[in-house]
Amino acid sequence: MGEGEEDIVVDFSTVGVVPPKGAYVLEVANAKAKRAKSSGNQMLALTLRIVQPESMMGVFVFDNLMLEGPGLNRTKAAFEVVLGEAPGSFKVSEFVGKQFWAQLEPESDPVYGDRARVGRYGE
Repeated sequence: MGEGEEDIVVDFSTVGVVPPKGAYVLEVANAKAKRAKSSGNQMLALTLRIVQPESMMGVFVFDNLMLEGPGLNRTKAAFEVVLGEAPGSFKVSEFVGKQFWAQLEPESDPVYGDRARVGRYGE
């Protein structure tokens, strides 16, 4: 470490934590428009952070909302919960910082391992 350089503190306490099935308050930490690798369809990639209950605060959940092709019903429901409406056009930045209820479900993925997924937007 260089002279005068400060230590960087890393909190690994939420790594590997899989929330049990249930209702959580989530906050959109990041949102990015991108294309799905498998279909090439446009999607909105969300990084969500649990804010309630306190025992799970800081655990991250990732979700992709399809903006074309299959999956638009789920996307419309998510927009209505997160934004209060399902607009025909939007800015990605409108999502960041929004808090909302969602139902999380644990899942086991052969690539990503055990993790939580958004089963449904809303209580």
